[in-house]
Amino acid sequence: MPKVHGGLPITWVDSMAFASGLEPSAANAPGKSTYAGTAPNEIVLPTYSPGGGNPLRSFGTLQLNHDQFIGSTATGTGSTSMVLKPHVHWTCSTSPTTNTFCEWKMVYLYSKPAVTISSAIGNNARFGSTVATSTGRTTMPASTQSPDFAFRHYITPLQDITIPSSLCGPSMIFMFGLQASTATTLGQSPMLLSFDIHYQNGPAGTDTDTA
Repeated sequence: MPKVHGGLPITWVDSMAFASGLEPSAANAPGKSTYAGTAPNEIVLPTYSPGGGNPLRSFGTLQLNHDQFIGSTATGTGSTSMVLKPHVHWTCSTSPTTNTFCEWKMVYLYSKPAVTISSAIGNNARFGSTVATSTGRTTMPASTQSPDFAFRHYITPLQDITIPSSLCGPSMIFMFGLQASTATTLGQSPMLLSFDIHYQNGPAGTDTDTA
């Protein structure tokens, strides 16, 4: 059952960044590989090689919608923070080895309107070495469960991000850099499908149009 506030349910929604919308780094941009089909009728996805000291990476931004639920003791929820749940959606074109894993790493910044980004994340050295991170792993199951894991849609949850309510607001911006971590043992390059963040919405969302 969903949580209830004021007699109405609070649900989870996605704020999404599509793989094709991620701006690559000029020096370490992801590669691209044909996932299915042949030219000119093919599907191409970005690939991320986790090897080396500076893995391939992409950058993007999300804007949280006006329906985000911002907890407050004043509204009776007993919460003074908002939780974001990031997820990486990815796949492989060949079957990975059993018990290997893909680890995704994300660095991020966030800010509501009219708040300095460095202040919002408690980081005085703006965009410096203290930028927050979130990671998550997906391990390939034993081969006895299925003979082939190629072309499957995998979802890797990253660590939850808890943000004080005072730093949340309508049209809040979330910035991120995404890469396959050097800890990855997959043995091949994962292919990115999408990146998204789940957040709660409900009747306490904003009803004013600010942006």
